[in-house]
Amino acid sequence: MTDDQVIEPADLSGPLDAVTVVPTPTSLDPEPDPTFELLLTLLYPSKCVCTSNWKTKNAKPELENKGPYDISIKTGWDAFLEIIANKLSVEHTDLVFSSFE
Repeated sequence: MTDDQVIEPADLSGPLDAVTVVPTPTSLDPEPDPTFELLLTLLYPSKCVCTSNWKTKNAKPELENKGPYDISIKTGWDAFLEIIANKLSVEHTDLVFSSFE
């Protein structure tokens, strides 16, 4: 008999003469780890643009949104950086974070 089995008497009203071994029910689908939703907003550097009168101006870059991605809350910091780097196809050492919201 293993630790996950429970011994139950066959009949509690009379004398104990038989014992039924019933395995402890187990869930077939374990609950997944809780996750959070990650949305990434990429900021690109501004571009210098020459106008028709040869003046330069900075063109405002557009923002690029990536995601949402479901990330386990049990993820460590280094693994979290690796996940972000993989989603963006860059090295984790090249990441620069301007804010966390």
